[in-house]
Amino acid sequence: MIGRAFALLLLLVATGCVTMGMGNVEKLGPEHRTLVVSVLGDNFQVESIGTTIFQVWRKTEDVSNWGVDDRVEALIQKELTRSGRVAVIPFDTQQLRSTVGNVDTNDLTGGRKITEGMKALTRLGRSAGADSILLVSTSPSVDFFRKKYTIEGYGIYQSSSLGLRAAVTYVCLQIWLIDTDSGDDIARIQRVRRSPRQEADWLEESYQLSETAWFEIRAGFEALLDATVREGLEKLSLIQR
Repeated sequence: MIGRAFALLLLLVATGCVTMGMGNVEKLGPEHRTLVVSVLGDNFQVESIGTTIFQVWRKTEDVSNWGVDDRVEALIQKELTRSGRVAVIPFDTQQLRSTVGNVDTNDLTGGRKITEGMKALTRLGRSAGADSILLVSTSPSVDFFRKKYTIEGYGIYQSSSLGLRAAVTYVCLQIWLIDTDSGDDIARIQRVRRSPRQEADWLEESYQLSETAWFEIRAGFEALLDATVREGLEKLSLIQR
């Protein structure tokens, strides 16, 4: 049974946020040109933590057919175009994604490490006439329940202890605005959101889900993802809602 204490905790800590560089964003105008690229990837994590190590399991589901990165890019382009805060430059995002790969972050500061992929990314941005690249990547977050483990990306996370069970769908991401000339961060924001799952939807390690069940999981995840991205853009003052 999902405990009331767990449910209350989920309501109280529904979001997380780390923001840097807000003053820099406020200086930008409609003439500022940006490219949008998402590298969240296609791995949907399903993880369950119990009282002992024998109750811990994790699976990775390939959801490439969901088009997560395409969805994020389309949403951001639509929101930025609607707001008129900055100008969006269309580009071959498949090329951008393969160039940057995974974003390597500093575990202590959360800042982005400069890699060869990032240098190539900014070069591509300059060649396209962009002033910046708006990059969406996965982000690490503390464990929602026990605060001992680190989770990252998106998926389903479950915890059981002393007869109490709680489960969430979660999204952990960062939005970076990167200057194409210097390669430095203009601004960045971390967003962590989760929504409680129903007791009847608890997953055992041997789960075999129907198409209908996966459809419902996808719908809930996409709604959470859209809300997380929009919230990040709003906190960066790139859109107003």
